[in-house]
Amino acid sequence: ELSSTNKCFKCRPNLSSYSFCVDAWTRDESAADASTKALMLLDRMKDGAIKPDSFIYHNVIKGLARSSLSGVAGATTKVLEVFQLMEDEFWGGNRKSQPDFITCNIVLSCLIREGNTKAAEKASEILERMDEMYESGNTDIEPDANTYRSVMEAWVKSGDKQSTRKVIALLDKMIKLDEDKKSRVRLEQRVFRLVLQLLADSSNTREASHHAYRIFKKMVKLHKCGYNLIQEGGACFSACLKAVAKGGHPESVEMTQEIVNSIMEMHHAREISELPNRYAFGSAVVASLSSSDGEGFRNAEAILNLMKSLARNGHPYLQPDIS
Repeated sequence: ELSSTNKCFKCRPNLSSYSFCVDAWTRDESAADASTKALMLLDRMKDGAIKPDSFIYHNVIKGLARSSLSGVAGATTKVLEVFQLMEDEFWGGNRKSQPDFITCNIVLSCLIREGNTKAAEKASEILERMDEMYESGNTDIEPDANTYRSVMEAWVKSGDKQSTRKVIALLDKMIKLDEDKKSRVRLEQRVFRLVLQLLADSSNTREASHHAYRIFKKMVKLHKCGYNLIQEGGACFSACLKAVAKGGHPESVEMTQEIVNSIMEMHHAREISELPNRYAFGSAVVASLSSSDGEGFRNAEAILNLMKSLARNGHPYLQPDIS
C-alpha cells in the first residue's frame, strides 16, 4: 500500500517481498479468492518491471490448479496462461523462470480434468517440450512417471478415437526409458492398470486383445526381473482378461487360456496375492465357448471348475453365478 501511493520509495517491494506474499496466498486454502490474489500480485510484478522467478510462477500455478481441481470455472485456462507466460519469460532470456517437472505435472493434472481431445493434445505438447528442454541440458524438467501417467490419463478421459494408439505409444516409451536406468521414469503398476482398463473398454476389440496380451507378457517378464508390478495385480489381471477374451479371433481363445494358466502358476507359487474378479474369469469362459469346438467347451468347463475350487479355498467372490 505504501509503495502504491508513492509515499515511501524505500517500501517498494522487491522480488523477495512478492515471493513471500504469493507463497502466503497460495498456502491459504481457506480463502476462496486466494489464487486470484496471487494472480493479481503476479500482474503487479509485471507492471512494476520485476521479473518473476520460477518459485513465484510455480506458486501461482499451484494456487490456480487447486481452484481448477475444485471445479472453479476458467481456472484451467488461467493455469495454461500463466504457464505460457512462464515459458515465454524463460525463452525470452529470464533463466530464473525455467519450469521444472513438478510445475509441469501440476499443469498436466489440470488438463486431465478437462476430459477432451484439445486438453489431451495440449498435454502431449507439454511432454514434448519437456523432452526437448531436457535433451538440451535442462535436467530439472526431465519427465517422471507421473508426467507420463498424467498424459495417458488425459488421452483416456478425452474419449478420442486415437487415445488407445497414443497411450500404447507412451507406455512403450516408458518401458524403454525404464530400461535405460539413467532416466527418472520408473514403471508403476497403476500405469499398466490404466492402460489395460483402456484396452478392456476399447471398441476395437481385436487390436486391444493383442495389445493386452503383449502387455501381460511384458509384466510377467518384468516380475521375474524383480519389478513389483503384479504382486497385488488383481485389477490388472481382470482388465487384461476382459480385453483379450473379447478379441473375437481364434488366437484370443489360446491367449486367454495362456493368461489364466500363467496367473494360476504364479498364484500357486505364492508370487501374487490377488486374482482376477469373477467377471474376468467369466469373460474367459465366454471366449472359450466362442471357439465352437470340443476343446473350447473343455476349456470353459475347466475354468468354471477352477472358479468353484478357488471359491471353496478362500476366494468366495469367484463362485460362478447362474449367468
